Amino acid sequence: MSDQCCAGKRPSCAPSTHPLDPLSIDEITTAASLLRQHAHPTTLKFNCITLHEPPKGELVAFLAGTGPRPARRVFSIVFKKGTPEVSEAIVNLTTKKVESWKNVKNVMPTLTLDDLNIIERVASKDPRIIEACRDIGITDMSRVYFDAWAIGIDERWGFERRLQQALPYYRSSKDDNQYAHPLDFTVVADTETEEILSVDVRCVNGERTPVPLDEHNYLPQFIKDQYRPERLKPIDITQPEGVSFKMNGNEIEWAGLKMHVGFNYREGIVLSNVRIDDPYENRERKLFHRVSVVEMVVPYGCPKPPHHKKHAFDVGEYGTGFMTNSLKLGCDCKGAIHYLDAVLATSTGEVTVIENAICIHEEDNGLLYKHTDFRDGSVISARDRKLIVSQIITAANYEYAFYHTFTLDGTYKLEVKLTGMLNTYCLHPSEQAAPFGTEVARGLDAQNHQHIFSLRVDPEIDGPSNTVVQSDAVPMDDPVGSPANPYGNGFYARKTPLRTALHGAADYCHETSRGWDIINPNRLNPCTRRPIAYKILNNNCPKLLAKPGSPVYKRAGFARKALWVLPYRDYEVFPAGQYVCQSTGEEGHPYNATIVDWAARDECIENTDIVCYIQFGLTHFPRTEDFPIMPAEPVSVTLRASNFFQKNPALWVPPSDAVGDLSSRKAVEATPSQLFDFLQTIFLPQLIHPVTKGAVNELVTRESLRWAFQSPFCMHALLACAAAEIPVNNPQYRRMAELHYTKAVSGLRQSLIQTSGSSQWTVVLWTVLILCIYERSKPHHSQGVDVHLAGAAQLIQMYFRKRIPDASPIATDVWMPRLFLESFIFHVATSMPFQHTSAQSTTIDSAFSLAENILEVLCRPHISVDATSPVLGVPPKLFQYIYTIARMYQQYPDGVDLSHCEELEQDLRRWDTLMAGTAAPEVLAGPRLYVLCSRILLNRLTHPAGNQPDNLVSELVSQAMILVTQLRPAQDYFAEYYSWPFLVLGTCAEKQPDRQILLSQIQGFWQATNNGTMRRLENMLTAHWTDGNKAAAQSHLWLISNMTNSDRPGKY
Repeated sequence: MSDQCCAGKRPSCAPSTHPLDPLSIDEITTAASLLRQHAHPTTLKFNCITLHEPPKGELVAFLAGTGPRPARRVFSIVFKKGTPEVSEAIVNLTTKKVESWKNVKNVMPTLTLDDLNIIERVASKDPRIIEACRDIGITDMSRVYFDAWAIGIDERWGFERRLQQALPYYRSSKDDNQYAHPLDFTVVADTETEEILSVDVRCVNGERTPVPLDEHNYLPQFIKDQYRPERLKPIDITQPEGVSFKMNGNEIEWAGLKMHVGFNYREGIVLSNVRIDDPYENRERKLFHRVSVVEMVVPYGCPKPPHHKKHAFDVGEYGTGFMTNSLKLGCDCKGAIHYLDAVLATSTGEVTVIENAICIHEEDNGLLYKHTDFRDGSVISARDRKLIVSQIITAANYEYAFYHTFTLDGTYKLEVKLTGMLNTYCLHPSEQAAPFGTEVARGLDAQNHQHIFSLRVDPEIDGPSNTVVQSDAVPMDDPVGSPANPYGNGFYARKTPLRTALHGAADYCHETSRGWDIINPNRLNPCTRRPIAYKILNNNCPKLLAKPGSPVYKRAGFARKALWVLPYRDYEVFPAGQYVCQSTGEEGHPYNATIVDWAARDECIENTDIVCYIQFGLTHFPRTEDFPIMPAEPVSVTLRASNFFQKNPALWVPPSDAVGDLSSRKAVEATPSQLFDFLQTIFLPQLIHPVTKGAVNELVTRESLRWAFQSPFCMHALLACAAAEIPVNNPQYRRMAELHYTKAVSGLRQSLIQTSGSSQWTVVLWTVLILCIYERSKPHHSQGVDVHLAGAAQLIQMYFRKRIPDASPIATDVWMPRLFLESFIFHVATSMPFQHTSAQSTTIDSAFSLAENILEVLCRPHISVDATSPVLGVPPKLFQYIYTIARMYQQYPDGVDLSHCEELEQDLRRWDTLMAGTAAPEVLAGPRLYVLCSRILLNRLTHPAGNQPDNLVSELVSQAMILVTQLRPAQDYFAEYYSWPFLVLGTCAEKQPDRQILLSQIQGFWQATNNGTMRRLENMLTAHWTDGNKAAAQSHLWLISNMTNSDRPGKY
């Protein structure tokens, strides 16, 4: 099984249903039109058109059901085209009016992708740049590429022009790694006039720096010979019953957590109205009003030009939303995935859609809790999982993957993975990279730099009034030997409430393991009798290394502290200011206030509506291992419940795996290791045909054992089968098989009485199908097969009742549901020849009718008719054909013209041709036997020839017998698989040597597996061959002679 995709993302043009839903295509188009009309005759260039979120009070009242729905408003930043003149506008989409228009001065807004494309378009034509390239030996300008950057501060132009800079690179071919060939100059351009203002060449000792020409590539076309795929086996992510989260537009519900997912051009993902169900208080409790990444800064640590102007503010200068990748299934995300598109505006006011911008999926998260009682050895353990809402952005050379993660205990973690390319620069032969960088390859300098992110959390810890309390781990003041601290081991958490905004600007302290609790002082935990809290865990918070007074220190004021706590105010969001490009960090700017300005008000932050800005990140000293492409490096910050719940909030998660049920564990402990090893390594993997073996076998084995350890009746059923099928002549195993079978059936009945959840039905259905195998192991036919098949039919109808009629609920590319259905079809088909009573044939007839309906689902038009079944290694549609042929024998007992079934014959011939050569002969022998035996039955029907077989039938029998000789009974324990083709051949093979080969193989499977079907088959064929009264041409008709359509099977 590979990856799965959940259907159903909200169309980008759909009307919003939640006040925080991102703008739709229609809303952006309408807003742009209204703004153009308002500004006429001025021609506008749009910098952004985004949702203007409702004031918090209005939104909270609406969500609580106490206020009206807020009006939909748009916030837009626009230019007078061709100039740096900036205006802000607010459009009311409800009234279709421009409510506000404000000109703002001495600011420069975000550089959009349209803006950043300008410099590469115009630079290669500039005569100064052409000359600068020619001087270092480059004459083909089509091989020169320019990475556009915001310039930070350039005193030469100030705010008279809207600037950007570019770092040039050379490529020896279209796909060559440009970061292996940096050039020794930079370019400054005017974004609005699209002119090159300056070409700044860096000379060392009066000399230009040669272009580093060594190639360092990473794309497959360059390094495919270095790949070693044989070292890694596939890891497949499957969710047989679908995902555990529910989507309603942009709202998510998962494991008791609920939230809204928004998206905008600047912050990217925005999580809002996050709340959780408390299992102990039986109510929904609020956690966070709004969470987003609002800024980041990447200051470079080399003081030499041009690196002194490299300090990127990727959120504020470029926009996280603008830079978002379109995610592709199977690469960036794994498993069953729900995607959300992002709708953004271009500089012309048109709409662009980033498909699959947001990925929402679940992952296993390892251990949730575990304990072993050392006295009796009993174990309890449960597995955690996480819900991840993610996006990945490309900011020039760097990729940042943002994973907003929630786990089952209510923890929230933002993890950022940093990958992509190092920003490199050429080294002059007289230079050294150290101490400000690393020479990652000959002539290539990668400079030291930092990444500092700012996570804005608007907490609502069980209510709107919160306080942050600083927590420091400190030893007791009392000395060793004192009455209070006789052994000197006492320590405690010193709690310091942060009372005003200036006090709320806090540093991290490693020595005291400093953390911060966001408490609700108005709600006490009944056990601790102290305020409930969520704790900020952040030990990845490097100190900003730029010196006070430096441009980056001024501009990145937020990065000076690990935490800022401020009182909430509407529309105070971005800590480096609304306008980061070319900002100076000037305090008191009338249009560009920063977090330093907000904190300077020194307002009360105690027991009020507060906002926390949490800084985290890393300091990067580049390594040679980071080149030519960087392994992903994670960095994270966590908010975790701290006395928020009365006890572990994840106790509702059921135990997992072998530790789940004491009865299952005891059953295994009482089982000989030889038998359990046979179950794990041979019996369960053999349930999947070798044609599709591999990850699917591992999945079936793993899931079967997981269910068995959770449900004793399933464990007993598996042990019964293993004991019956193990090729060991030991009467103890037969007695053991009967004992386990009795316990399995008893436990199954009890489970059916008690079961109400679909997950338990999964285990029940699988157990019933396993019991079919057990019944077949008996030397004589047992009515238990019919009982179990009837039960399986009823369970399938119950479990898949809503899924079979339409295409959406059953994912036919999901292994476990498909495996259930195909296993059922297999058992039905291979039971056909062994029915001797009307009641038995009625059961099979009814079950096969259901099987036919299931096959209609498994063989829908969008599923290839040639797709391979995991159970049988044949196209699933083959069993429809077997069923059709059987019905034709009833309908046309004297034969039928080939024209009635020409399509059947053509498909069967084609399948046999397609299979040949796709795997080892012994692996393909079984699937090809099914196809050839179907053709034999079909041609016996369409070419009746008295007592002598038709020439074509004889030829098909000869081909099939060759395949029979390729089977290896000692290596293929699922003997049941071959019962049907052996029976068809046994009734059609007229030559004594063919019969002898068949008999030898049947006996081989019986000896290797103790499978009762093979013993019964041997007896039946031997009796058939010695009955001289049977007409050879008609001898195969008994395969389907008793298939009549009467009463439905009884209750299971």
